Amino acid sequence: NPQFNKMTLNNSSGLRLDGNLQVNNTLTLTSGTLDFGTTAKSVTIIGNVSGGGALSMAGVGLAHSLTLIGASNSAGSLTTTTGSGSNVTYSLNGKQTMIAGTYQKLSCTGGGTKTLNGSTTAEDYLTICSGVTLADGGYTLTEKGHISNNGSHTGAGEILLTGGSAQHILSGTGSYTNLELNDARGAT
Repeated sequence: NPQFNKMTLNNSSGLRLDGNLQVNNTLTLTSGTLDFGTTAKSVTIIGNVSGGGALSMAGVGLAHSLTLIGASNSAGSLTTTTGSGSNVTYSLNGKQTMIAGTYQKLSCTGGGTKTLNGSTTAEDYLTICSGVTLADGGYTLTEKGHISNNGSHTGAGEILLTGGSAQHILSGTGSYTNLELNDARGAT
């Protein structure tokens, strides 16, 4: 599996991965799309992610995995495919900004505060681990599936439960600042 110290994508045609990838420092998405490809990939970015380019974890049945360890994370867009099982994990033991986008499974681990950088959707599952604070930054995190919260949610925005295909299941011992249910299927 290739490893790079730093990686810059500056190609309007983008780049499709042919295997797993590790970037040991920064990933700069100047232009184009970093496409995870047509088979499930595991990508780890140890440094920051920046730029106006895109991350695409698309593909029916492709459970891609993206682990972000850098403190500052932003991109023009982040896309996944409904039902794919793709997982994005923010794992720094400290403060991290999160890419605004549409996730399937969104995991906040490692400790510290993880802050939304824009309105965000989690289609399947949101996990907030013990020792983690999910700060919404005044934005809405729309959750269409389930939440496991053993940390805390803070901020002037909200976590909105809506649009699910089944009843939302909330588990864990964590706290919420503003949790709204707007789904006829309900929550338990």
